[in-house]
Amino acid sequence: MNKPFVKALAPEQSSSTGLIKPPESLKIKSGLVMLNSGEEVGTHSTENREEILVVLEGSGRLIIQDHDPLEISGGHIAYVPPHSIHNVVNDNSRLLRYIYIVSPAE
Repeated sequence: MNKPFVKALAPEQSSSTGLIKPPESLKIKSGLVMLNSGEEVGTHSTENREEILVVLEGSGRLIIQDHDPLEISGGHIAYVPPHSIHNVVNDNSRLLRYIYIVSPAE
């Protein structure tokens, strides 16, 4: 049985740090991503999962194949549907920091 917990978001963590994943949770995976100016996550697929991005600070673009790029910035959330090939790009001069939350779409 999973138990409630709290974790701190340390600002000195690396550019992509896992936050929550099984066995701490049943199926949800989450992580903190920090991209400096000009950096990107890299193109990847959600496969059979859906994803939410919670943008904490900075701005950039969420690029999803076959869709217009979405502008994201601090205070925004973004949804990425299952089977979406996508990338997050920091095309701004400031740090882009966000949390991703991924869950099976079944």
